[in-house]
Amino acid sequence: MDDHKVHTLVTLASPYYGLFYGPQEADRVPAQQLPAGLGELMLSPSVFNFSAYSSVQCRGKMQKDLALLSLDAEVQSSNAFINLAWIPVRGAWLASNPVQPTYINANVCGSSDAKCEAEKQRRKSNFLKLKAVHAFASPNDGVAAPWQTGVFGHYSEVDSLEKIESGFESLTMLDMKETVEYKEDLYGLRTLDERGAVFRHVVPNVPHTGWLFDTPLMGKDGMCKFDDVFDSHVRVIVP
Repeated sequence: MDDHKVHTLVTLASPYYGLFYGPQEADRVPAQQLPAGLGELMLSPSVFNFSAYSSVQCRGKMQKDLALLSLDAEVQSSNAFINLAWIPVRGAWLASNPVQPTYINANVCGSSDAKCEAEKQRRKSNFLKLKAVHAFASPNDGVAAPWQTGVFGHYSEVDSLEKIESGFESLTMLDMKETVEYKEDLYGLRTLDERGAVFRHVVPNVPHTGWLFDTPLMGKDGMCKFDDVFDSHVRVIVP
């Protein structure tokens, strides 16, 4: 892709910074969906049994246990959902996840690994060829958490895996410019933003699949109509 000619990147509810079902109110619905059946579509119950967790345990214990599971290299290599799992303990996340950190150039190269450093620069250069990035997300996503991952946000961190449970309620959302990925310009997001090329669109009442087809609204009667969403928000920004 070094010779790509992509002008505009448009993403719809993309998990840029992975998935973590945190304490904010908007995450309650997605977190409750996991033990209710959504979880077994993502991970076999023989690997991780979401249904074993009560609503209380879905606020810290489940997240800690899932983080511990994600440290298993065999689980990482055989389950795509685990590749998307973000851990609010940066060192553990970088050391255990070979996929997500690489996507955003957060992976750590060895002191003499020139090839790794060259690959990071190549990915960043390719991203910077874009003329515009339009990222869409909805607070009413209902599946992806936090929904702000779709507009380059993620949770704050704790200093140990155990504190994912004990310090769960203290986690707060970091907006794009507060993240280390932006501050250190790991993959070029800050540079593009300073060019005026990053556009974040927060659209209410769009469930996760509402960007793709007609979908029932989350927590209320009615339907989210794909044509309405696409015509009103997406089509108008395509050059």
